[in-house]
Amino acid sequence: FWDALETASQAGKKKENKREAAAMVFAALSEAAHHHDAYLAKLSPLFIELVGDKTKAVATAAGTAADAYVKRVAKNKAAADGCMKNTLQCLESTKWPVKVFGLKSISAFSELCPDAVCTSMPELVPAVCGELHDTKKEVVKAAEQALKDIAGVIENKDITGLVPVMIDALMNPTKIPDCVFSLSCTKFVATVQRPELA
Repeated sequence: FWDALETASQAGKKKENKREAAAMVFAALSEAAHHHDAYLAKLSPLFIELVGDKTKAVATAAGTAADAYVKRVAKNKAAADGCMKNTLQCLESTKWPVKVFGLKSISAFSELCPDAVCTSMPELVPAVCGELHDTKKEVVKAAEQALKDIAGVIENKDITGLVPVMIDALMNPTKIPDCVFSLSCTKFVATVQRPELA
């Protein structure tokens, strides 16, 4: 069954119906209560890549499937960590809809599984910042939102007031001196952990 699903997801250009049907099956499996997470994890990169399919129906079905998968794995921190690694690979795609999906997934993880985001913060921040200056405005907008959402998981009260200044500096490099000045004027009382350092 799983091999057939994988084959259908990679059907040729003239077989949009097979790719769309495979995405719908993957979505249904992601929403089901059965324990087949290992198979879904193996196939998830294929369906995430289908989000950038040129056929709109396939891309829509794949987006629904990938969203369902993200919501499923967000319930389990270990699974969420693995899924975020796949999400980071999305940001290397040549297809801008795949990048947007990856950035929106990071935003979703920030809300649904903030512990996993805290753990992955050192990898997430540079990857998201790399998309702030993409040529597609949709990617830039999604990257800005993902960066704000990632910053929202920081609980250190010394840093939370500086987060908007730091995000502004990342989006506009001319504001870096102001950001450095603000950071240098801050007295850190609470312990600074891994997420804050990222």
